[in-house]
Amino acid sequence: MEVTECVSFVDYIRLSKEVTDKVGFLTLAFKRLHPHAPADDLISLGGRIAGLWSKCHKDTGYLLEVIWVTAAKNPNGSHLNYIQAILNKQPDKKAPVQQLKRY
Repeated sequence: MEVTECVSFVDYIRLSKEVTDKVGFLTLAFKRLHPHAPADDLISLGGRIAGLWSKCHKDTGYLLEVIWVTAAKNPNGSHLNYIQAILNKQPDKKAPVQQLKRY
């Protein structure tokens, strides 16, 4: 299975456990789930995703959940900045996904 074949969050989680390049996987997931992200988000995308991944203690599943939940929001402006703002609001950097839906 490849990122482009993922149609559900369960597919993404299953695939995330199989791949070794977690940042590459998250980068492809972001591109797929946020197709309307501005061009500025795509500049140095891998490095920005790596920074977000480190911010949430390299928890691939958690960052994937944040990317998944925020895809439905389609924020104005930078989608990566929106994701980073959500992660910054979490005091322990790992809020349950149910809490993310309110942002």
